Formats: sequence, structure tokens, C-alpha cells
Amino acid sequence: MEMSDQDAMAMLMGLGMFAFIIIAVIIAIFCLFLYSLHKALDNAGAENRDMSPGLVWLNLIPIFNWGWMIYTVIKVAEAISKKHAAHGVADPGNGGKTIGLVYSISILCGLIPVLGLIAPLVTLITWIIYWVKISGYNTTMPQLQGAADPVA
Repeated sequence: MEMSDQDAMAMLMGLGMFAFIIIAVIIAIFCLFLYSLHKALDNAGAENRDMSPGLVWLNLIPIFNWGWMIYTVIKVAEAISKKHAAHGVADPGNGGKTIGLVYSISILCGLIPVLGLIAPLVTLITWIIYWVKISGYNTTMPQLQGAADPVA
């Protein structure tokens, strides 16, 4: 059975719409992740952070975000650790710094030809673990505010 030009065009339009929807969903999920990081910096409080929560959104800039995500992970981890220290509570997991750096660096490893085969899987797994860890901190940090006054 032969396909007419009109059928081929309709099929291409359908594939284009499908690709657009997939990309929109991926961007929406990434925005939810960035909102989690934004919220973590916000929950840490201005006195405990060296990075404004709004700067997290710079990670939406393609290519720039390869380096900025590493910076973001470090600053979010420092803010979480400072928040815990200010309330005299031991940080149970270095603010997610280790898993966050593995996630961020695995993104860059995806650019290396041989590593590019396994890096996307590592990136996906570590991204999920990091997001869950940050979400956990977002749940516990507000409880620290009511638990005790910050240590001077």
C-alpha cells in the first residue's frame, strides 16, 4: 500500500506533536525538580544560604546548566548543612551533596563517547535519588524551625 503525500505529512505532523508533548512533559518534570531545590534553599533561611533561591532557575538554560547544576548542588547542600548546624542537629546525609554531585557529573559524562552509553541511566537513577533526598530535607527542615532556637 502506497502512502500519499498528504498521508505522509499527516504522519509527520502527528510525530511532531508527540515529540512536542514528550519534551513539554520532560521540561515540566524538570521544573518540579528545580522547584524542590528552590524550596530547599528557601527552607534553609537567608542566614544559612549563599545562593538566592531564584538562581536555581538558571538551570533551565541549556549548556550553561552543565556547570551551574554542580554549583547549585554544592550551594543547596551547604545551606541544608548550615540549617542543621544552626539548630544543633546532625545533618543525616551531607545535604545530598555526594549524590547530587554524582548526578551532575554523570550529565557531563554523557558527552564522552564511550561513557555516553551508560551515563544516561546513571543520571536518571542518581537524579531520582537526589530529588527524593532533597524532598526529604524539604519535609524535615520546617520542623527544625519549631524544634529549637538556632544556636548562636
